[in-house]
Amino acid sequence: MRMRFAGPVLVVCFALLTGCDQAQKDVAPSSSQKIKKNTSAGKTLGTKNATSNAKNQTGDTPPVVGAPIKSLKTGQQVGKPILKPDGLIKELVGKQIFLQGDRPGSKPLGVSFYADSTWINTNGDVGRFEANGTTLMVTDDSNETIPHIFPNNTITIGDVLKVEAGGLTFENTITEITDAVDANTLRKELTEKAQETVDEPDEIDGYKVVGFDELAKFKYEVPDDPITDPKAKAILEKNIIPEKVRALDRKKIAVRGYMLPLRVEDGLITEFLVLRDQSACCFGAVPKINEWISVRMPKGKGVKPVMDVPVYFFGKLKVGEVLENDYLVGIYEMDGDKIGGPL
Repeated sequence: MRMRFAGPVLVVCFALLTGCDQAQKDVAPSSSQKIKKNTSAGKTLGTKNATSNAKNQTGDTPPVVGAPIKSLKTGQQVGKPILKPDGLIKELVGKQIFLQGDRPGSKPLGVSFYADSTWINTNGDVGRFEANGTTLMVTDDSNETIPHIFPNNTITIGDVLKVEAGGLTFENTITEITDAVDANTLRKELTEKAQETVDEPDEIDGYKVVGFDELAKFKYEVPDDPITDPKAKAILEKNIIPEKVRALDRKKIAVRGYMLPLRVEDGLITEFLVLRDQSACCFGAVPKINEWISVRMPKGKGVKPVMDVPVYFFGKLKVGEVLENDYLVGIYEMDGDKIGGPL
């Protein structure tokens, strides 16, 4: 199984939305199907309403202003003031909308929009936005832009958004609309949550326990073009996988994460992804290249699907750039041995 990037993001969204039902048809994504992360942080985070009572020049109450939002990943501020909010922008600014993908078991992801043209979701991903008619151009903090097409210039619960990425179109449904959350409150809560540690053993059954906090704590830029392109090759050569992570190559490890089935044979999963978090595939919710592992089980030794709960995955990890048709398609692979039960 291989996947290819659409721009610097791997669109596993296709697999996320079709889920195990698609896998049971024994259809693995082709190399042209391309992956950004979802946790269930949800509505319990950032519940403070940041709406201002001041008046703008038209006499209207201005919507929430992001306060200001900085990328949790880069620390840089994003966005700029919207001079004339109208149409779809006027509908969105000051609101938080919850979007749910059509993959079975997917959970709604809240996205708040602000008058400085920024957004933040309940994962802590941030970015900026602008509109052209009913199309919202959503840009994340790594400067990747994905069109989100609304059915109208107004927003209503039950509306289905068409999201285009990697040559694919998938859907997200608005399940709830609330006031936008306070960006700083949400960021503080997410930072505190990220600092929480999980008590894990150093080893399980002879497998070294490794966490995504280690596998994913470095930045890795993915080139848009094949490495035969000089610019793409230069981007790839600038990337550095830390020696501590490189040292895990060909080692037996146990890693905790979420299964995303990709291929089924005789009712058992033979190929799947291990994701750091469950994904909603909207507004900055696709895993980074170092936040997932591609796993292939030995022939005749598939495993039962375990969806929407974290489990341990055991096997031999392979660390290093994986290329297909000169495109970078991953940096982690695993020869799977077994999986553990729900944690």
